[in-house]
Amino acid sequence: MPLLSDKMFEKQTHGLPNLKYSVYEGIFATILLSSAVSFIVPFAVYLGANALEVGFISAFPALLAAWAQLLSMWLIKKFNSKKWLIIGLVIIQSALFIPIALTPFIFQTNQVVWLIIFYTLSLIFGSLATPPWNSWMKEIIPSEIIGSFFGFRNSIIGGVSLIFFLIFGFSLKLFEIELAFIFLGIFLIASLSRFISAILFIKITENKCDIFFEKEQNFLEFAKELRNSNFGLFVLYGSLMSFAISLTGPFVSFHLLNNIGLKNDYIMYTLIISSTLVATLISMPYWGKLIDKYGMIKILKASSFLVALFPLLYIAVRTPEGLIFVQFIDGLIFAGFNLALANFVYNVSSQQKIIKYVSYQAVFFGTGTFLGASISGFIQSININFWFLTNAFFVMCLISFILRYIFYKTLINKVSEVKQVEQIASRQIVFSVITFTPVFEAISETFMPFENGLKQIEMSFGERVKLFGKFIDSSAKKLDHGFSETYTELKRFEKKEEKIISGNIKRKFNKKRK
Repeated sequence: MPLLSDKMFEKQTHGLPNLKYSVYEGIFATILLSSAVSFIVPFAVYLGANALEVGFISAFPALLAAWAQLLSMWLIKKFNSKKWLIIGLVIIQSALFIPIALTPFIFQTNQVVWLIIFYTLSLIFGSLATPPWNSWMKEIIPSEIIGSFFGFRNSIIGGVSLIFFLIFGFSLKLFEIELAFIFLGIFLIASLSRFISAILFIKITENKCDIFFEKEQNFLEFAKELRNSNFGLFVLYGSLMSFAISLTGPFVSFHLLNNIGLKNDYIMYTLIISSTLVATLISMPYWGKLIDKYGMIKILKASSFLVALFPLLYIAVRTPEGLIFVQFIDGLIFAGFNLALANFVYNVSSQQKIIKYVSYQAVFFGTGTFLGASISGFIQSININFWFLTNAFFVMCLISFILRYIFYKTLINKVSEVKQVEQIASRQIVFSVITFTPVFEAISETFMPFENGLKQIEMSFGERVKLFGKFIDSSAKKLDHGFSETYTELKRFEKKEEKIISGNIKRKFNKKRK
């Protein structure tokens, strides 16, 4: 992410107060989300959870939370205000992290079960706020900057997430106290930060108007017609990919802690996971600009190809040091994939349809995630393995790769872009990622603001290397020039000091002679 200044913040939010407060709210919200996503599995493992229970805690709460979103339309009609509905739901979600934090202290038995119960409730209340939040964002964000704004917003909150992830992760290793007290601190901080994010929603204005829903296609009708509409095909593709991804995704932490042996090395665990956050942080603005220029579906196609191949890296790389690089690649790829997958609904739906579409999409994606994680958790609990796939996680990586690639080849080309965008070949985007263009652009945006990083996607690898070499050469010259100036100033200072000392000595000598 480029170094942030007030001027850049004003530019990215277009001077709109609503967008500014949306970023501020996201900063506090992400502290809870980063702790929940990144540390709920280590917390469950600490409480004694096995692979099947890890799969369950990764899948079952998400399933119920997804289906709960179907209640959002009813709740909005009852409250007649998206703003105050969201604030109420978020406050309840923040409160539910208090019993999560206290689980080891107030429950002597079935601690994993109680953790699952409270975590599920927290996700349900947070999930109920998602459709009205999406509708609210569609009101306040100009349609032509949706991709770049969310890319910018996600990079900012990603930076905060990284900072707190590192603090939380290192605290598990560095403090010489019982881990239960450290987890207590992590989840209480998460609860407080989510409460603050609820308060910040008050600053965002809401258009006061009657909330109206188009009377067409209930959930069952939408499900039956899934293959007959563009958005239906998109949802089908997203849910199948969610299924294939969740065969491995929820178990990466379990794999690192148990298979790689990092249960007693939370510092290395933190470094590995944080490399994903770093890559996501620096690449989000890049993906956001590409989405605005080339469209959601083009980015989804290009990133999906890389997402399909990604599980093979887990099979090939089995050292903690190598997994830092693997997780960095994970962040680069999934930043674009998730951004396109989450925001296509803004382009395809009207203001009246978006709450319904977000709810339907969440149900299918959540169900896919639940089925994938549940099946994978069961298979890994019986510890199946063969040949070079020395544990069940590697077996699931191979299966996940096969399914991801099948879904990519058979479905993605059936989904169409819905707005006018510039054309580019998917292979150019793929090539830009594997040659680390998002990283180069982050450097360019930070140190060479005159360079338009977006143009780099059309460069060949050789041209990109030349540009990077030009940057290094330019930086070296500036550095050398800086050293020369510093050396010259030091010499001037030395001469000045010599003159002062010489003058003092002469004055003292003259006084003695007198």
